[in-house]
Amino acid sequence: DDPEHSVSRRHAELRLDGWDVIVRDIGSSNGTRVWDPPSSSWQRLQTGEPLVLGEGTYVAVGRRVFVYEPAVPA
Repeated sequence: DDPEHSVSRRHAELRLDGWDVIVRDIGSSNGTRVWDPPSSSWQRLQTGEPLVLGEGTYVAVGRRVFVYEPAVPA
């Protein structure tokens, strides 16, 4: 549910590449942002630029946020 309409119909892509989980923004209106544990701020992904997710990385898609936790820790 997205009552604020902050998530685009085509917002971001999550892809498995070998053992890596990759996120990339695919031209969304409100952007895709990540916060990995060593950072002290959110980083906006550039459209089309892939990012390998590390354990505990937060991903914001519009105003929705999820955290990446692998099934088997690194």
